[in-house]
Amino acid sequence: MDFTQFIIYFFEWAAFIFSIYYYKKQPFKPIKHLVMYLGFTIFIETIGFYTFFIDEWDFLSFLKETTFEKNFWLYNIYMIISFLFYALFFKWFLKNTKTIKLMEVLSGLFLITGISILVFSDVFFIKYPAITLISGTVLVLISIFTYYLELINSDRILNLSKSVVFYISVGVLIFHLCLTPVFIFSSLLIDKNTPENIIFYTSLLKVGNYILYSSFILGFIITAKSNSNKEELLN
Repeated sequence: MDFTQFIIYFFEWAAFIFSIYYYKKQPFKPIKHLVMYLGFTIFIETIGFYTFFIDEWDFLSFLKETTFEKNFWLYNIYMIISFLFYALFFKWFLKNTKTIKLMEVLSGLFLITGISILVFSDVFFIKYPAITLISGTVLVLISIFTYYLELINSDRILNLSKSVVFYISVGVLIFHLCLTPVFIFSSLLIDKNTPENIIFYTSLLKVGNYILYSSFILGFIITAKSNSNKEELLN
């Protein structure tokens, strides 16, 4: 495991620990789901580290020159789950019935599309499918922007700085806008195996994750004791 991966892993653990702290202060259902998702993310990341030890641990040597030598298969599954989670998480805080139904339909279509691509194409073990990345990002952006639209048209906008959901949305928004293009071209950048490409890829990945999990942690700390946050979480 290189230092960059270790730092990202540390930030994921920090976000998970602070989410538990927040949940103890604000024990609401959407936060419980967020805690579970962050724990699941750490679980996936931990499994994904096996690729760093294939050359070092003899019992993993059988994976060399197989489709499992890289962990695209693992993160292709996780990617679908992650996009769906964020879309449904922000849907939780919507109040307009038509918008809620629209998000449910779009989420269902994304799930069907994402699974179909993995089953009926050859990308599962070799790269991140661009269609899944783009459609998943669009789905998440729609869910965030509809959440923002309702915020603007409601009294919740007055307590924006005390809304943990808003902090989460900012991190997720920046992360997906900045890193989706990187993930789409990741196989090209890495397969060329030039130092410049690898440094560029890992630097953007590091910064994106810093922003994502820092916004989570900041939101958990600032809003943990805020009573104005409860109305939104009880929706």
